[in-house]
Amino acid sequence: MNRLIQAIVQRPFLFFLIPFLVYMLNFREISNRGDTVPTVFTALSLLWDGDIFLDEIRDYVPYEQLPYFLSERRGHVLSNYPILPGILSVPVFLPGVLFNWIRPDLPDACWRFFSKCAGSLYTALSVLMLFLTLRRLTTPVGAIVISMAYAFGTASWPVSSQALWQHGPSCFLWMVVLYELVRVSVSPPSWGKSLPPSPPGLGETQRGLNALLLLAGFAAGLAVGCRLINLAAFAVIAVGVLFQWKGRGMAYFLAGFLPPVFLLLAYNFYYFGAWDGGLSQVLELRESLDGEVGGVWDTPLLVGITGNLVSPSRGLLVFSPFILFSIWGIVELWKNQETRFSLLGISMWAPVVFLVIISKYTVWWGGNAHYGPRYQIEMLPVLMLLLGVGWKRFSASRWLLVVFCILLACSIFIQWVGAYCHPSEWAMDPVPIFEDKSRLWDWCDNQIVRCLQSGIKPRVF
Repeated sequence: MNRLIQAIVQRPFLFFLIPFLVYMLNFREISNRGDTVPTVFTALSLLWDGDIFLDEIRDYVPYEQLPYFLSERRGHVLSNYPILPGILSVPVFLPGVLFNWIRPDLPDACWRFFSKCAGSLYTALSVLMLFLTLRRLTTPVGAIVISMAYAFGTASWPVSSQALWQHGPSCFLWMVVLYELVRVSVSPPSWGKSLPPSPPGLGETQRGLNALLLLAGFAAGLAVGCRLINLAAFAVIAVGVLFQWKGRGMAYFLAGFLPPVFLLLAYNFYYFGAWDGGLSQVLELRESLDGEVGGVWDTPLLVGITGNLVSPSRGLLVFSPFILFSIWGIVELWKNQETRFSLLGISMWAPVVFLVIISKYTVWWGGNAHYGPRYQIEMLPVLMLLLGVGWKRFSASRWLLVVFCILLACSIFIQWVGAYCHPSEWAMDPVPIFEDKSRLWDWCDNQIVRCLQSGIKPRVF
């Protein structure tokens, strides 16, 4: 068994290849037919015309009035959503353009296939980066189990990997950030606080450590470019960087972060006249899209937090109950002052800040068309590291390990239902969610049950 584990650990490419193949096996794209569309055509427009304008999208997605995900700005049609995920996905769509597989006279399954490939690619890459990070934090078995738990026991499978959502590139970039910072934590710069000597072979030169901080900052800036709410996680992690490496380390981190953020702000102000770009346009339409009136942040905090954690149709701990064991990681980091104020000790607050923000949002459940807890996906990278930190503690107890395995098996089954049986009529039948939000708390008629009852969906490609 030990020899098998060592063989797996020494072949990290398996942690990309296996998830990617499994993600593709349902042979269909799963999206809400809205949010992902402009991201796809941003990538295609760059290949067709060398620009980010979506003037030709009407040939593929007919409409009489501009849909909620598009705006007309400076004489061109633009995406109301961040364009960076589309830019990062250009290589995925290149074969479709080179071989003329994406044309108005062909079914939309052609471009949706490449959307699926892009989502699966970035999500599988995030699994790989998580595994590489966990190898530095926990045992080989822990790294293997938690990486696969993230791949198949969370919304990474039925949401991020199934189409070109913002979440796939966003989580991949956060995994890069955490990987680079953990590498620096193993061999901290000379200006940082003293830590025990790093294991043999993990040492870095001073110049190499500076480069890792710079790269981590750059990846964090790109993550913000994928989803603006990632600013919250960046702020928390930046505090961790400041505590661990003081001013000079923070300077390298910010030096990497600021260039992509400045470009993002320049684009948003030039085309939309606002720092948040087209997001403000989407928020203005929340009444027509989700039946919400009033302020953007009007949800009572307790209602939003409870819903995002334990709603039978949107709760993170309902769809991925094994995440409860991240509590052991929190205990490990909080038990003494040195780890409490370390990079990971401070970063563990990022999911909390993220949860508070999305819980105050008026549409805290994330809309009607997706499966499970989509808005919470960016919380997963740090939660997985907390599982890694706590692995030795809870896996040492046989009964705790059994409970963890049972919860993980339930999580994987629930995500399988989403990958193979979603969508169903649950969100609109018997009445739309936005007309009767009590349906989000119905344990007998929840999204998981309804999708399972609707059966496995046919393959599309």
